[in-house]
Amino acid sequence: MRKLACLVAVCFAVLVGSAPARAAGAPPYQQARVLMLTVDSRVALLVCDEGQGSRHPQPVAACADLVRANGEPGRMRIRPQVMCTMQYQPITATATGVWDGRLVRFERTYGNECAMRVEGGAVFAF
Repeated sequence: MRKLACLVAVCFAVLVGSAPARAAGAPPYQQARVLMLTVDSRVALLVCDEGQGSRHPQPVAACADLVRANGEPGRMRIRPQVMCTMQYQPITATATGVWDGRLVRFERTYGNECAMRVEGGAVFAF
């Protein structure tokens, strides 16, 4: 619960100072594209608004992947042509935040890291 409170505080702080509006006159929280990402115990903040900082190693590629999926990580299929081994080493990825005024809450346990990279592309590559 403490992590969630910190996440909400961080996202709110980013949203209040959000980049220029995508929709004229819309409040910052309706324009923001901010996600807190986790992969097992690793954490990254992805901010997909111009001029905003991001604590993600590949923010441009990750944001492009999310734009194609309309901000829904569960809809991404980045590299479907890649084949992964069937070795089972579960890895859990989450995304929580705001995308164009919609709350995003995503959690999936993949069979292994390769499977996560195939579906999650740059978003979970940290």
